[in-house]
Amino acid sequence: MQRKPFKILLMVLIGVGVLLSVNLGLVRVRLEQENRQVELAVEYSEVRRLARWSGVSSGDMLAKIADKGATGVLFKEETVAQLETEALSVKSGAALLLEYGWQAEELPGFDPRATYLVTAREDVFHRLREQLSFKAPNLATAEKDGVYLLTTGLGPGELRVLPVGFNQEGIQAAGQAGLNIILQVQNWPQATPEGVVGVMRQALGTEGLTALLFNDGVLPGYPKSLEALLQELGRSQVPVGVIEFFPQRGLTQVLQNLDKRGVRLHALGEEEMAKQTPEKAVQRFVLAAGERNNRILLTRFFFRPEEQDWTEYNLDYLQTLAAELEREGFTLGPARPFGALPTSRMDLFLIGLAVVAGGVLLLKRFLSERLAWGLGLIGAVGWLGLLFLNLVEPGRLLMALAAVVIFPSLSLMNHIKEEGAGIGGSVALLLMTSLYSLVGAVLMVGLLADVNFMLKLDQFRGVKIAHVLPLLIVVLFCFFRREKEHWYNKLRSLWQAKISVGWAVLAGILVIALIVYVSRTGNESGAVTDLELRLRTLLDQLLVVRPRTKEFLVGHPMLLLLFYLGYRHRYLPVLILGAIGQVSLVNTFAHIHTPLLVSLLRAVNGLWLGIACGLVLIFGFRLIVKWGERVDHGK
Repeated sequence: MQRKPFKILLMVLIGVGVLLSVNLGLVRVRLEQENRQVELAVEYSEVRRLARWSGVSSGDMLAKIADKGATGVLFKEETVAQLETEALSVKSGAALLLEYGWQAEELPGFDPRATYLVTAREDVFHRLREQLSFKAPNLATAEKDGVYLLTTGLGPGELRVLPVGFNQEGIQAAGQAGLNIILQVQNWPQATPEGVVGVMRQALGTEGLTALLFNDGVLPGYPKSLEALLQELGRSQVPVGVIEFFPQRGLTQVLQNLDKRGVRLHALGEEEMAKQTPEKAVQRFVLAAGERNNRILLTRFFFRPEEQDWTEYNLDYLQTLAAELEREGFTLGPARPFGALPTSRMDLFLIGLAVVAGGVLLLKRFLSERLAWGLGLIGAVGWLGLLFLNLVEPGRLLMALAAVVIFPSLSLMNHIKEEGAGIGGSVALLLMTSLYSLVGAVLMVGLLADVNFMLKLDQFRGVKIAHVLPLLIVVLFCFFRREKEHWYNKLRSLWQAKISVGWAVLAGILVIALIVYVSRTGNESGAVTDLELRLRTLLDQLLVVRPRTKEFLVGHPMLLLLFYLGYRHRYLPVLILGAIGQVSLVNTFAHIHTPLLVSLLRAVNGLWLGIACGLVLIFGFRLIVKWGERVDHGK
């Protein structure tokens, strides 16, 4: 009787943590529902290419794509090499004298061995002078007979790769077509704070700018010029783009200092476009917006030799993509940041205490009650210490990992029985087990309630551990704790036991299955077969949100069968496969960049479809048993 108040205390702590997490989850859902505007953008270089092949001006083509639903144009910084084909040339000093018939004495400081940028256009000269003053050492300029010269002492190869700003004519034409401007700033060697300030000030001053991107894996001047970069970005309200699947050093620090003023961007590269069809590209972009919170969608055009009219083909594609996005409930326009998702340290502390309480309940299944409480107290003090020492981010990630390990394990341990249940009872047990497991998902959602995770600037770690450790815990519990013999003696007996060839083969199959299972978890999972891709596409079309294959096709049906049969050691493979469904169910919610309602619908779809597959499995099992009995009676 004295133990009951302590158990009630644990339940109260878990209940408080769940309530706080649900509240934070509702705030997150509101932010996600309010942010349904998507920027459908194209790249200016592709617009120009399409215009050339169509025999119209870039301005006319911009007007056409705006009419079909595009809302923005991405301008990448042009390099000296790109301008060389249109507005300037790169020459040695000696070649320059030969071409123009000048004398070296006519040009102060002239060096025949130096490399010169030569242009007859005054606007190009001013653009080069301004940009190279930020990016190249010892810039010198001259003008003679309407020809403008620039030199820096760099070689031709070094000069050609330098970025020199944006195409102003294209920006003006895009603005006249009613399209938003997105700029992508390129890094350059030895970027100084003064250079970063100058380049950023010019870019951020662009009229109609709705988002700013960075082109390279390292932000300009990072890390030495980070303060200068933050200073200029802080003067503006323009959101910074987070390019999906392309980590950039310095971007997380920038956005953390800008109150998470970021928007996620999904793009299709040239090589990817060559493998796509318009239908697949539309589906991919809709999924990127709907299931991964991408709010800038950057597409490219199809230039297929077999198509007779590239303009009509691509304009139809754009119109279809825009219409499909609107059909999915998105509006087209400038991308907006999510805003704030405030979480107090007191909330985090109480949610973490709920995880600790679950840990005590789990430890009591293996250890003495006193030792379990002692370890729980150490965990609570450690959690408080992490928050006190301002180690919030690593602390919340650690507690989130603990939540998704503890509660699926505890749920399975509580609901697996030796006696079998009927079909209705098995379904009820599966639902109860899943609901209990989801407590871990709810607590994780509360712990990771931050725009950092919604933008995927930071993400849940330990995915493979979270998928494997609960399986080991449940197997150890079922194999050892259900035995009257002391676990140490049982382990020693197992180690000394003679194993048949059949059991060795089964163990090998389980090991291979575990390797495949682990390889298919995490952010860099294993390859997916064409058949599975087609199945995923079909499920997306039928169910709106596709459930996870390992849940509805493996985990939930196997666990339903286990509840129907009752646990025996010979059913250990069924237990392992069934536990996978519960682990996957909880880890579905670890993808914080996925809208919470999408994750919830994915879990629900996995459950009902898994129950349906499980019922088929049970009836199939019964038929096999009856067939086996008939064979035995016939002997």
